[in-house]
Amino acid sequence: MNNVSQQIENVKENVKEEIRQLSELIRASLNREEQNKIRFQLAEKLDEVHREKIYRELGYSSFHEFARDITGLNWRTVRYLIEAYRFARNRPEIFIKHGYRKVNALARVYSSAEEVPENLDLSVARINSEVISDDFEAEKRKLIVMLKEYGAKYGAEELKEAIRKAVQQLKEEERI
Repeated sequence: MNNVSQQIENVKENVKEEIRQLSELIRASLNREEQNKIRFQLAEKLDEVHREKIYRELGYSSFHEFARDITGLNWRTVRYLIEAYRFARNRPEIFIKHGYRKVNALARVYSSAEEVPENLDLSVARINSEVISDDFEAEKRKLIVMLKEYGAKYGAEELKEAIRKAVQQLKEEERI
C-alpha cells in the first residue's frame, strides 16, 4: 500500500474512532447543553460519513449498520440527529440550546434555521400541535422554497405547467 493510500485509511479510521468517542461522551455527560454540543459534533461526523459513503470503505454494507455498530444508537435516533444537524448547521446554537428533537419539530415549521426566532421557548409538543397546525405562513414559506427549487431545476415554463396542472386537478376534485 502506498503512502497516500495509508494516509486515507488512517483518516477513515480516525473518523470512526471520533464518532465512537463522541457517542461515549454523550453518555458520560450530565449537562444537557454539553450533551447537545457533542450530539451536534456527532451528527456532523455521521452526516459526513453518510454523504461521502465512508462506511463502505470501512467494510460496512450500509450506513445503518455502521451507525448502529459505532454509536450504539438505533437508526431512528441517528436519522433524527442528522436531519436536525442539516437543518441547524448554520445556526448550531439552536441545536445546542434546544436539542435535536425540538430542532426536528422546528424544521417542519420553518424552511430554514435562519427563520427561527432567537427567543423561542416552546415545547416540542406545542410546536407539533399548535404551531404546525396554525402556521399557514410557515407552510406557505416552505411551499415557496420548494417551488423555487423546482423552478431552478426544471425551468420557469415547466414550473408554470406543474402549477397549472395542480390547480386544474384541485378544481376537478372540487377542492377549490
